Amino acid sequence: MLCMGQHLPRHRGTGEDQKTLARINTDKRGWRRGDILRLVNQRLQSGVAKAPALLLLLGVAIFAAGALRYYRHGSFSLAQAGYCVIAVLASLMVLLVFDYTLHHAKIAAVMVLIFVALFLAASPAFCIGMGLGLAGMVMTQGRV
Repeated sequence: MLCMGQHLPRHRGTGEDQKTLARINTDKRGWRRGDILRLVNQRLQSGVAKAPALLLLLGVAIFAAGALRYYRHGSFSLAQAGYCVIAVLASLMVLLVFDYTLHHAKIAAVMVLIFVALFLAASPAFCIGMGLGLAGMVMTQGRV
């Protein structure tokens, strides 16, 4: 029995209590609650995203291939510049169709890629248009 002025001893916590608290604050892998958010923030801040950087590099390479083909041809007239401008619009439309088919019918996206490959091989204007269109799309997304 306790008399006036006597207090119960303070509970210091046993090892079992500490394990219970640790289990509440961590998941099965032993991560704490804020660790996942820290990992996500580190990944976002670690540098340039790989996919947009690769697409930008691909766009520049396609543009350079078209410019090299015009350079080897020897002449670049105003009409060919007009073809390049029209090819930018056509390539943007092809990129839109490719994106749609990639998300809705993956097998049909292969046909669009074959179409793009044939036009890139046949027309230097389409090379320049596709390079500018692809690089422009990546740059307007603001991820690079």
